[in-house]
Amino acid sequence: VDLSGGLVAATSNQWETAVARLEQRIPLGTTDLNLALTTAADTFSGKAAQRTVIYLGDGVNRAHLIDTAEHRELVDRLVAEHITFSSLAIGPIVDVATLASFSNHTGGVLYSRNEIQESTQVIGRSLAMSSLMPVVWIVDAQLPRALSSHFPQTFPPLRIDRDTIVVGEATD
Repeated sequence: VDLSGGLVAATSNQWETAVARLEQRIPLGTTDLNLALTTAADTFSGKAAQRTVIYLGDGVNRAHLIDTAEHRELVDRLVAEHITFSSLAIGPIVDVATLASFSNHTGGVLYSRNEIQESTQVIGRSLAMSSLMPVVWIVDAQLPRALSSHFPQTFPPLRIDRDTIVVGEATD
């Protein structure tokens, strides 16, 4: 749900209005992650600024289950448009696998509240700071010829604040 009428500065009156609208909503846990990410991607302008979507929630997609083809299409779009997805998985039941998949494939980060001892404020600051970290979008990567295959198939974006892993299988 668009609460601000588009992207706004955190110092604007529109931001205050959006926060007030958000505080009036009842968090019933109905997530349509596909629609949320598609809407977020549509909101970004064509400017060359870094684009980051930050998601706070459980990641459990109750409103619209994303099948494999939709997931791949959405990841491909985010990568093509250089949009990172980062999240804080929070709630009694969380779909860490889905959130991790979007984060890993788009050069974002994932924090899981259940796995972190620090306060929510510390996690929030870390998540905000991670959105400022540069992401290197790989245009072409040549892996060693000794690898017959690798996962993921598309070389993932690189970050300076987290590891990027590509797993390969060597030829005989």
